Amino acid sequence: MPAEGINRNPPWSREETLLALNLYFRLGKLPDDSHPEVIRLSQILSQLPTNRVPSGNEKFRNPNGVAMKLANLATLDPSYKGRAWIGVSS
Repeated sequence: MPAEGINRNPPWSREETLLALNLYFRLGKLPDDSHPEVIRLSQILSQLPTNRVPSGNEKFRNPNGVAMKLANLATLDPSYKGRAWIGVSS
């Protein structure tokens, strides 16, 4: 159980993960959180009707979170040459 006052984001849904995978394969590289496509996906995810998060949670599916999700997914790609992040879910 999270500590009181910590606002945790919900796990990524199947649909959100599929959108992130689509971006990963379209780009063919790992973008950072300033990449326009990462920013756009962040905006799309935060506007999905299933993502009802209390207002004021600017960390919900923000560009940094999207870039991190792409990095996590990359570790599942056999062609990825980087290192896996220990203890981080995909």
